[in-house]
Amino acid sequence: MRKKTTHSKEAENRQLEVAIRKTRQKTELLVIQPKFREDITKLRVKWNVPSQGLCSDEEFDKWQNSLNQENWKYQKIEYPKFREQYKNDSDYAVKLKYFGMKAPNNVFQQDLAGLVKKYKLSPFWVNGLRGYLLRNTIPLSAGIVIEQSYDPLTGMPILKLVLQEDTSIKDVTTIWNTVQASCHLPFGIGLHLLFFFFKRVATFHLE
Repeated sequence: MRKKTTHSKEAENRQLEVAIRKTRQKTELLVIQPKFREDITKLRVKWNVPSQGLCSDEEFDKWQNSLNQENWKYQKIEYPKFREQYKNDSDYAVKLKYFGMKAPNNVFQQDLAGLVKKYKLSPFWVNGLRGYLLRNTIPLSAGIVIEQSYDPLTGMPILKLVLQEDTSIKDVTTIWNTVQASCHLPFGIGLHLLFFFFKRVATFHLE
């Protein structure tokens, strides 16, 4: 049993190395595209990010605080006006949803989502694109992720495999023992990463 477990872990590690290489390749191919670099440049201008990104923690904190302040103003100043104007409308809930979408932080997320859709990327890339836009660093997950949730009707636990856009059958079968083991882990401990989670895949700079 121990030999089988060791063999399984070795196979997972080899597959992890493959996932890492694929993730690096995808990242490098994306950032050399002129159109992508042009889109990043435009978004940096729109969101008051320096052309070379936020180079220090102090710059990043200052930028984030500024965005938070804009959100606060939007909620405290614009929401009372909105509510007073539309509170008696029959479609108030619909209008409220669109009002919320116009909050600065939500607009920023929509811009990132727009890049994901435009370049046909996995939703995993949203955080990576945020890191690149702000700090020239692309944090991406490599491999397969297990997400924990509960069925809203029965309250029973659910495990979901979240795949990359290029996940193969071999990727899944290689880590299947880990998937089965995760079924017996206690819930409430958050996200299980079956391969690895890159805090820093690579750093790139726009010239």
